[in-house]
Amino acid sequence: FQLEKIFPLFSLLVEYNDFLSLKLVTYLLIG
Repeated sequence: FQLEKIFPLFSLLVEYNDFLSLKLVTYLLIG
């Protein structure tokens, strides 16, 4: 999928819940 589209969302999630969302996004990307 488009990394450019998910990047702003990723940054927003990191602002919300630092490690939790980062782990979640990483899990979704790998899974």
